[in-house]
Amino acid sequence: NLIPVLLDAGMHCIGCPSAQGESLEEACMVHGIDVNEVVDALNSKLSAK
Repeated sequence: NLIPVLLDAGMHCIGCPSAQGESLEEACMVHGIDVNEVVDALNSKLSAK
């Protein structure tokens, strides 16, 4: 489950209508989060399975 990774990164917009039309990169930019750090965290979570 990748949702906790996004929540830990500060992206609390799961299910937000705006989130449905944004890429991960756009959402990170809006929240002032480094997209590469989020992608690395997501990849780490996926590889841990």
